[in-house]
Amino acid sequence: EAASSDVMGQLGVTSTPAYEKTRLVVMPDGKASRLAYEVRIIPSTAPHGEWRALVDAETGETLVLEDIAF
Repeated sequence: EAASSDVMGQLGVTSTPAYEKTRLVVMPDGKASRLAYEVRIIPSTAPHGEWRALVDAETGETLVLEDIAF
């Protein structure tokens, strides 16, 4: 839940999103791998789009933040 809140803060989303899903994934990192939260958000207000973020499960660092709608 913290990962989702952080991503919404980075996007400037203050209202309840139209869609939100967070899941734990394994992310390849060179020859190793790391756990990350994949957060998908479709805001009900600006910024419009379908946002996907990968947040490091250990550090909380946002590794990827992209609009995958376009």
